Amino acid sequence: MTNNHIDSDTLAAARKALPKGTELYVIIDSVSSSGMSRVMRFYTIRDGALVEVTRRIEEVTGYNMNRRGNARGLRVNGAGMDMTFAVSYDLGMSLWSDGYAYRTPTAL
Repeated sequence: MTNNHIDSDTLAAARKALPKGTELYVIIDSVSSSGMSRVMRFYTIRDGALVEVTRRIEEVTGYNMNRRGNARGLRVNGAGMDMTFAVSYDLGMSLWSDGYAYRTPTAL
């Protein structure tokens, strides 16, 4: 899921915050009882500190923030594959036209 309508300022800021090869980390806050959706938060390490980049990923991909329940993060729908990889692939496609710009995020 990629967002083809990213303004140039948002794209530039996202590329600066998440250069190619940036190591991503993920926390899966909740999974629906059907297993068809989950809520995830994404992080990276910058200057030795863990920094949340979930909103930045939302800005450049087609994923939306969770609006239900207590879990906060990206709501990712789907099943049958590694959905953390799907988000990193879509992020790479959105920013660099390269789905393999980022490795599969490491779970925290």
